[in-house]
Amino acid sequence: MSDFFEILTYPDQFLIKPTTPVQNIDGKFQEAVNRMAATMYQAPGVGLAAIQVGLDQSFLIYDVAPQDDKRDLQVLVNPTIISMKVKSYLKMRGVSARRTTGRMSNGPPRF
Repeated sequence: MSDFFEILTYPDQFLIKPTTPVQNIDGKFQEAVNRMAATMYQAPGVGLAAIQVGLDQSFLIYDVAPQDDKRDLQVLVNPTIISMKVKSYLKMRGVSARRTTGRMSNGPPRF
């Protein structure tokens, strides 16, 4: 088994698939988090959602510490959007859409 996941990129249809909630935080989950972290740091990136590496579970990891500082990996499990009131636009480019840029609204989410 590789230490890294393959990062799915647009237009891979798996990226638009709904995810399932995480049911168990166990050794298997920790192994997935560890492999995702290795993948994210190698990419390099500051965040990675499980769906981006082919896992249809609802969790993501991120680390916004400067590269030269001590790493500070954070894990969000089963995150939900509870409120969105401000409407603004920003340019977006992530590891799953390296060659694609676009505008993203933080208006009401569409599912």
